[in-house]
Amino acid sequence: MNYHDKKQKSPLTTGFSLVEAMIAVLLVGLVVTALMLSNGSLTKVNAAGVDLSTAEFLTEQIREHVVALPYANLAALAAASPYSPPIDVNGNALAQFTEFSQQVSVQAVSPADLITPQGGSDFSRVTVSVLLNGSPINSATWIRSNR
Repeated sequence: MNYHDKKQKSPLTTGFSLVEAMIAVLLVGLVVTALMLSNGSLTKVNAAGVDLSTAEFLTEQIREHVVALPYANLAALAAASPYSPPIDVNGNALAQFTEFSQQVSVQAVSPADLITPQGGSDFSRVTVSVLLNGSPINSATWIRSNR
């Protein structure tokens, strides 16, 4: 047997070296930093999703309000636009959404193609845009008839 085979290792040579410990700490730090950054990004994406969902809700409120209105009152709805704070299906202000506004436009269109403007038509194109702090976030267009 060789002298080196019989020699027992001292406790100082069986642990981590300083370099190995520093690399381990660096790797753990990188992982923690990456998790914190991804959490921040997910929070921003979630907030944008909430804003878009709210905008869709406010668009639907105008759509239902238009359905409930007599056809002759559509022009008055557009003339009073923009609505800030937004309004609900009954025309009541939604004070909890002060950073949002609704813009409504109504244009009489030809019954032949529903695109060409035609005054006095029984068909109107209603467009609502929802804005968040003055920036458009959602828009929808539909046709309302007098029939």
